[in-house]
Amino acid sequence: MNTPGQNNHTENVLYAIENALLYQRFLGCRAVLTDSSIPIFSGDEFSHFFIDHIPPAFRGWLPDNDLDSEMAQQAFDQLLNMHSIRSKIGSIETDDLVRLIRSLNYDALELYYVTHKMIKREQSGNEPLQFATVRDTAQLIADVVAQKGGDTLMSYINELARLAWEGHLRGQSLKDNSLAKPIDIAFDCLSRWNENRFKREDIRAFTSKEIARAIERLTPSEYLSETRRSKILQQSTEFVDVLLNQLLDVTYQGELNELVEDHRKIRSTYIFYLHDKMTSKSEKKEEKQQS
Repeated sequence: MNTPGQNNHTENVLYAIENALLYQRFLGCRAVLTDSSIPIFSGDEFSHFFIDHIPPAFRGWLPDNDLDSEMAQQAFDQLLNMHSIRSKIGSIETDDLVRLIRSLNYDALELYYVTHKMIKREQSGNEPLQFATVRDTAQLIADVVAQKGGDTLMSYINELARLAWEGHLRGQSLKDNSLAKPIDIAFDCLSRWNENRFKREDIRAFTSKEIARAIERLTPSEYLSETRRSKILQQSTEFVDVLLNQLLDVTYQGELNELVEDHRKIRSTYIFYLHDKMTSKSEKKEEKQQS
């Protein structure tokens, strides 16, 4: 295949793989992709799609050189999702597509983080457009992350977003710093947790109170009754319990440092799910007005 333009090797290989996957899908054939000018094996020595010398950037997307039909179909579906994500973000750059694909080399949440960074870059200063793009890419990302085994982890972060949305644990704007207020405070507290000096119950109570205090400061005084203060603390404690009992204990097997290191990835994923809650509310409101 002759690749167009003056691309680097990784982009050239991506172009070749894309076309080979298309040929397979629409011509019903098997395929071998190699730099070799002579056959590297006979027709019965590979299953469905053999790719010689997979670039390191694609190892999370193409886990094996010899893909069976199911693996090739999954690679094709993931590639379509990556193209759609890039398109919705507003980029036409091949290196952005490579960046999205490379994110699959890492843990399940890396794609959320990389997509979020690209949205912030392409739509800087336009919060409503960022909101719409997060909403439009959320399901595409979730489909890919689920294929990488991220269902359980996503469900925990989705629960954090639900608690924050229903408990109004956020600021008053659509800016990330406002929306991510409780999770940023929680990770700040966890990053300072010395497990040799403070018991788990101590950090649980301290983190819950810090989140509650921040939300109280953001709440207009006319809505801040004693009953509301108690409710904020209760909801903040429930939020912290999910973070500790499900993310830390279950997903991270009690490894606090690993959890704290993944703050930015978890934060990006959390923002996607929080936007989903906000979108669902708007859609329900529209349906109610039309009925």
